[in-house]
Amino acid sequence: ISGEGERSLGAALEALQLNGPIAAGVAIATVLARHTIVVGKSMMFRRSELARLGGLESVANVLAEDYVIGRMYLEAGYSVRLAHTPVHNVVRGATVRTFSERMLRWGMMRVRLAPAAFYLDPIASPLFVAAVALGTGTLGAWPLVWAVALTLVRDGAMILLMRGPRGLSTLPLVLLRDVIVVAT
Repeated sequence: ISGEGERSLGAALEALQLNGPIAAGVAIATVLARHTIVVGKSMMFRRSELARLGGLESVANVLAEDYVIGRMYLEAGYSVRLAHTPVHNVVRGATVRTFSERMLRWGMMRVRLAPAAFYLDPIASPLFVAAVALGTGTLGAWPLVWAVALTLVRDGAMILLMRGPRGLSTLPLVLLRDVIVVAT
């Protein structure tokens, strides 16, 4: 999923989250762990197939219904695959508050679906690891320099892959995004 079209700070943060950790996490889970992650806004299936599997009503009251639908297809013997090209998700006017609320909702889903992975998430944030290292006071400012550089390179590479050079204008906001994500 490629987040784009942002016209506000919250929308830029949302797009950065989609283009960075979400896109990378889905790809890594699929390729390395052989565990396909299904994200609702990028799903494509035949209505008749879903009806045979129980229909949308079967997941109407389920948290992470997109993930559950993906599992339903796999258990029914279907193949669930990632597309080779991104789905363009236009995020125009989200606020920082709606971004934070979405991160909170995603956190609630992740803690229920994969508790161990959820509690290990902070160590995937270079800024979090740097903050812990800074707390020890033994390495000076180097952990922060390392974390900022690593975050900018990691997310810059993902933005280039997902959106091309036009998306790099929001790159400085990845640090704010990471602080908000870890805080929620």
